[in-house]
Amino acid sequence: MTNFPMYLSEYPNMNTTFPFHLSINNIHTSFPSHRHDYLEFSLVIEGEGFEIINGKKHRMQPGTFTFILPYQIHEIISAKNTSLILFNCVFDLRLLHDLDLQGLLSDTDQLSIEPYIALDVEDFIHIKKNAS
Repeated sequence: MTNFPMYLSEYPNMNTTFPFHLSINNIHTSFPSHRHDYLEFSLVIEGEGFEIINGKKHRMQPGTFTFILPYQIHEIISAKNTSLILFNCVFDLRLLHDLDLQGLLSDTDQLSIEPYIALDVEDFIHIKKNAS
């Protein structure tokens, strides 16, 4: 049986002058396959599992940073008997232009090869400490 991804079309603050939303999400089992027309990034704070982006699976663990471009089909599945807790940010593509950040999409670093990276342990600890 073929499953079609959900299409998410809205997020908080979407229709404001600063279309940006930051949240902490707790995924107990999974977040189903979906796509949207805005940018999304997430950072795993606790737990383990995996994410499938456009059919390609990668492991998620504390320090995994993911950057999802518009229309990429993705889903998240937590490991058995654990939850994934992650910072999640969604924002309009216009912000890259308005804030003169277009270079984020054209750099030749790891995110242009894969949509995720594993942060260095020291960097992750620093981010987690300053976000608390």
